[in-house]
Amino acid sequence: MRRSAVGLAVCASACLCAFGAVAMTVTLCPDGSVAFGGYHLRPLAFQKGWISAQPKGGYEIKTPGKASVRMEHDGANVTDCTVSLAQIDGGKARIEYAFAAAKDVTLENIGCAFVLPAPKMDGRTWRSESKSGAFEHQPHTINLGGGKTGFFEFLLADTGVTLRFSSDGGISYLVQDDRRWSDAYTIRLGELARRRYAKGERTVFSFVVSANEPLAVADHRPYVISSGAEWMPLDYRRNIEPGSALDFSQMGFTDAPAGKYGWLRNAGGHFEFERRPGRPQRFYGVNLCGTANFPDHALADEMIVRFKRLGYNAIRVHHHDAGTVSGSADGLTLNADNMGRLDYLLASAIREGLYVTTDIFVSRSRAIKWRHIGVDRDGLVDMQLFKALCAVYDPAFDNWAAYARNLMLHTNRYTGRRYADEPALPLISLVNEGGFFMGWSRGVRDDPRILANWKAWLSAKRVANPSFAAGMSADELPKSYWDKSTRPVVEQWAGELEVKMVARMKAYLRGLGCKALITNDNCGSHYTARNGLDGDYDYIDDHFYVDHPSFLDKPWRLPSRCPNVNPLLGDKPIMPVEHDWPRVPGKPFTITEWNFSGPGRYRGVGGILTGATGALQNWDGLWRFAYSHSRDSLGDADIRSPGYFDLASDPLSQASDRASICLFLRGDLLPHKYSCLRIDRKRGSFTIDTPRTCGGFVPDGELSAGAMKATVSGAPATVWVHALDGEAVSQSRRLLLTHLTDVQGEGVKFMDESMKVLLKWGRRPLVRNGTADVTLHLLSAADYDVYALATSGRRLRKVEPFANGETLRFKASIASPDGACILYEICGK
Repeated sequence: MRRSAVGLAVCASACLCAFGAVAMTVTLCPDGSVAFGGYHLRPLAFQKGWISAQPKGGYEIKTPGKASVRMEHDGANVTDCTVSLAQIDGGKARIEYAFAAAKDVTLENIGCAFVLPAPKMDGRTWRSESKSGAFEHQPHTINLGGGKTGFFEFLLADTGVTLRFSSDGGISYLVQDDRRWSDAYTIRLGELARRRYAKGERTVFSFVVSANEPLAVADHRPYVISSGAEWMPLDYRRNIEPGSALDFSQMGFTDAPAGKYGWLRNAGGHFEFERRPGRPQRFYGVNLCGTANFPDHALADEMIVRFKRLGYNAIRVHHHDAGTVSGSADGLTLNADNMGRLDYLLASAIREGLYVTTDIFVSRSRAIKWRHIGVDRDGLVDMQLFKALCAVYDPAFDNWAAYARNLMLHTNRYTGRRYADEPALPLISLVNEGGFFMGWSRGVRDDPRILANWKAWLSAKRVANPSFAAGMSADELPKSYWDKSTRPVVEQWAGELEVKMVARMKAYLRGLGCKALITNDNCGSHYTARNGLDGDYDYIDDHFYVDHPSFLDKPWRLPSRCPNVNPLLGDKPIMPVEHDWPRVPGKPFTITEWNFSGPGRYRGVGGILTGATGALQNWDGLWRFAYSHSRDSLGDADIRSPGYFDLASDPLSQASDRASICLFLRGDLLPHKYSCLRIDRKRGSFTIDTPRTCGGFVPDGELSAGAMKATVSGAPATVWVHALDGEAVSQSRRLLLTHLTDVQGEGVKFMDESMKVLLKWGRRPLVRNGTADVTLHLLSAADYDVYALATSGRRLRKVEPFANGETLRFKASIASPDGACILYEICGK
């Protein structure tokens, strides 16, 4: 049972006994906020100039009723804050905010605030001792009322609860219309006038909160997932049984050996092979990262055969470059053992018909010392800074070029061909994610070599136009790359630098005899000078993520945060549906990194939505990031907890890939057939209806898509069916149905049930329980059997369907006698 549910249930029960009917449960959260239902009163601190400090460090409550956070800006602590919540007589609550300045500082405001959605608050009223008002938009007016009062009360949006904040010492309050910046109103309580605070100075605000009915104070508990009625264990196997319903090698996506049709080329904005004119070529595959690029020979063969059966026809060798020079004194000399392993992996992929793409520089900076690039300084060069230095500093470029030469002129001992001569390596990126903005705060804006280039560039511009970039200093770069007032000029400078760098790098590779298509465009349209780059790119590449983690203390260390909300709900842009903007007419378009990342609970929709988008918009390649970051997780055993990215440890994302493969690679959805895809932004659902693949996602209730209908209950679910024999679903004699809810590792710990802040990874995969009552329209439904499948494709047991004429019905249930089940085969008898 979930620990959070236990704590809340006990506390709420006690309150009900004491007070009778309870208007609302009030909960103290680890981040210093106090939750009133779905609305949060949060600590606030605005420095001089209205620079906001944000709460950091609050992830677990160690002392019941107290939460401690740091209010930080740009990594620096402004003030410490301790928030206390207690139940008091009469069904009331007491809230105390105690601040202690971490330094001498001037603050505009300090205290706490509600940020409330305008659509729900419009027209509602507020009242203090001497004033009253309404939440309503008044043109040119931000301040809707304020002052000092003994109490402040308002109806909290759509809850039916009127909250009253009172204090014997009085409360300073402000009601603000924030719709100049966001669709919200703000209520601030605390010290709301500018004042100087000395280091260590304490400021305490205490309120009694009451409502039109009693309030119950609940104890916060982290949300820990464990095996039980709600979460079922899954026996996840990576290898696919040959000939099973999961063996997609039978669909003919590979034509071995890779490279047999010569070099890839751009033909009218899409890929084709030189010896297969008029036949467009798409790629679908996965990234291999770190040591996953260097398995032993047996494991390499096992994995490549698995990839072929999964339906992939490509891999991306990524974060490999540090490993290829591991142990070298100069950061350039290739490691013979690792290169032997990489050679064999590539040879195995080529033999089975899988193509390869890679980058010349990803993260080799782990082996690049400052003295390697002529700087008399200890330590290693930051990865993002090295990328930027390649554009302005010849020794950095020379280092890039020396590695490129060593790699591209290396002869694969198992194929006998140099990497530069390998037609099965037809796509190369020069620098992975090299945009200046990526490393702006990691040394780019402060590096003397970069500053010297900036000064020379700006001075040259002002010779031609003295008023160019008026007000910008030639001696320093803006603190933020994204400052709206300076960004266009910074982007122009950075874009012109990249134009020159790309031309130089591309010419260098061509001088080595490399015939692969080349790009460097994988950070989106971030430069105003991009048009100058389009001519040098052979194809356009980009990356996108949904629920990519952000890290709350240290990079790539827990705790981490992700939005973890239904990506189809509301009015925000939907990724990847609205990610077509980086494209350039006449250039093939690929996404070499994409994912709906863990522990996002909606990632099951990622495969079918991305495959549909790529097919509709006629993209040319998709590579999921990633399959694995370690060779230790490439075998068929030792299944680890689902992580942020890796399919090798995430059966949910792995299963979702099959929808992408059928829609995009098999061509189940033709370009520009938008009537096949329907998105309901209010419900947060979508359906896809093609002859060979139909299904979609719903939070609950009915899903109707062509020959398939399903009624989903128990958990939001992505459900779809493929025809495996190439026929339409209604006429197919062999089909695969997939039912995905959510997968988390047993023992995973979140800050709360929103699952936004991850505190600890779990262990074996657990699947959230739920059902889908499936109805399929099939010719002569009585002639079909239904089997529950293991993740290997092995038939586990027969499921008894109901058949009547052309209607076949059965219940897809995560809970089954064999453990969790997410896959079903429907086949003719």
